[in-house]
Amino acid sequence: MNLDKLMTESRNPASLEIHDLSALDLALLMITEEAQVLPAIRFEVSKIAQAIELISDRLRSGGRLIFLGAGTSGRVGALVATDCQTVFGTSAELVQAVIAGGPSALSSDRPEIEDHPEQAEIDLKQIGLSAQDVLVATSASGCTPYVLGGLKYARSVAALSISLTCTPNASVTPLSDLVLESIVGPEVLTGATHLKAATAHKIVLNLLTTGSMIRLGRTHGNLLVETRPLNYKLRSRSNRILRAIAGTTEQEAHSLLETVSGDLKTAIVCSLQNVPQQEARLLLLKHSGKIQSVLGRNPIPLNKFDYLIGIDGGGTKTHALICDLEGRTLAEGFAGPSNMQSVGISKATHALEEAVRQAFGKLGQPQGKVRYACLGLAGITRAEDEKLILEWAERFQLADRTRVCNDADILLACGDRPNRIAVIAGTGSAVLAEDVRGNRIHVGGWGPILGDEGSAYHIAISALRLILERQDQGRKLSFFQESILKEMGLTEPSQIISAIHRQGWDKRKISDLAGAILRFAESDPDAFLIAKRCSNCLVDQIVAIRARMKMDGKQSQLLMTGGLLEKSDVYRGMLLDELTGLGQLGDQALLISNATKGAVRLAREMLVV
Repeated sequence: MNLDKLMTESRNPASLEIHDLSALDLALLMITEEAQVLPAIRFEVSKIAQAIELISDRLRSGGRLIFLGAGTSGRVGALVATDCQTVFGTSAELVQAVIAGGPSALSSDRPEIEDHPEQAEIDLKQIGLSAQDVLVATSASGCTPYVLGGLKYARSVAALSISLTCTPNASVTPLSDLVLESIVGPEVLTGATHLKAATAHKIVLNLLTTGSMIRLGRTHGNLLVETRPLNYKLRSRSNRILRAIAGTTEQEAHSLLETVSGDLKTAIVCSLQNVPQQEARLLLLKHSGKIQSVLGRNPIPLNKFDYLIGIDGGGTKTHALICDLEGRTLAEGFAGPSNMQSVGISKATHALEEAVRQAFGKLGQPQGKVRYACLGLAGITRAEDEKLILEWAERFQLADRTRVCNDADILLACGDRPNRIAVIAGTGSAVLAEDVRGNRIHVGGWGPILGDEGSAYHIAISALRLILERQDQGRKLSFFQESILKEMGLTEPSQIISAIHRQGWDKRKISDLAGAILRFAESDPDAFLIAKRCSNCLVDQIVAIRARMKMDGKQSQLLMTGGLLEKSDVYRGMLLDELTGLGQLGDQALLISNATKGAVRLAREMLVV
């Protein structure tokens, strides 16, 4: 067995100088490498689905699921098998793990055992592996002797064999009925397959077990109805699930679960079908334990609350507020960016879900459907965009009624004057105005490719262009310009191009440079000029929107928000000073640090519609 050419034993060129990295760079490198795991697994998704069907069929027919492995692979299998007992209520027999060296190898490594293929046959004979069973053999290298021995024995008794490996065309391939290859590449530490390879195997085993258990009816919707109530947390979970499905009170759920000895499925059938526990058990037995077959396919409702939800989603973060019907804040949640134009619809809705779930978590209640919700999201400018978010809100069961608008709309809702102008300057920028007649005009907000004039991104790109121009002219960089390079971790202007195009400097990361640039605006003429020009872009948009709407500048309210205007007194001062000099500053200028309150206000308006 020649290991020299194995991918799992090859050196990773990205980590050749790993010993010289800082802790931060080391962590970033490892995260970057781990990020290769999911794409590698996704490439095998059709075969993973096939494996789920094969496993489900064998388990449905009375077979067992057996994991086989050595070292880390064996321990990962043991972990997943044990979790199945608690999460899905399986017996220790139904899903089990066989590891080289036996149970003692779970707590102390026995690497020498994996060199003995005959031991795998002994171990599998001991548990009575048969043609009814599925053997899932895990080996990062695909050539572990113990695993190969187990696969040969599985073939001799006609058991279905599935292999997991991180090596293409591995030794396990000809011995397996199905091979799942997660080609994650070399580890950051040569041969340390407890890193990416183990992560891949844990995810795939999770997919196989969770998918199979769902196919077997051990869940109802996304609820764990086979949970064993063996401790306080699990008893509370059972009570919460019964309340969510059957609509009972906490005390009613507690009494019913005690009556059926904690059997959650039986309790659910008793409550929804209004039958005694013996009849409920017979119904479940008749339908092979599949609760969906007993109850039908009606959707499972979420808990419903008389709450409002307001969300402000931008290019940097998402902020959700849960409020009572009077608009009083009960809890809040935060997540990453939800501007669908910059991060895509999938990441945007994921951030919305995360912020809402976090808020419910802080409220100490299970996630539920509220009365009304308003989402003010950056990037929502077309009816098609709004439709996508509304479709997500329906699937997510966010609220009985949901309103979707631009983040500038919720900023306008924070004002209290008939004529209002909203100015947003953060990662991106936009200006929106509403007059006394309810007419609205939106300007700016063109996105990063066209500049997002007046934004943090605009400031940063302007500074980087100036540095590159200085290089082209052969001129020495100022202290300010050298400081920006240092902020980027660069030493030469020419490195900017590769940093932007090849090293992950996306819109958000570039925009983060604006804070450093504005700190120099009071001491460096170049930094001052960049800030002044960018703030004047916002001034020009404000003047233009007032002219188009024939709005009296002195009789209007200016509402400002966004990280740039909130964090930089210098930049905000430039904007207000220029508007004052032009006679364009209204009788009230307000800095709004929490525009999400505007979303709550718009949600409350739906109460009386």
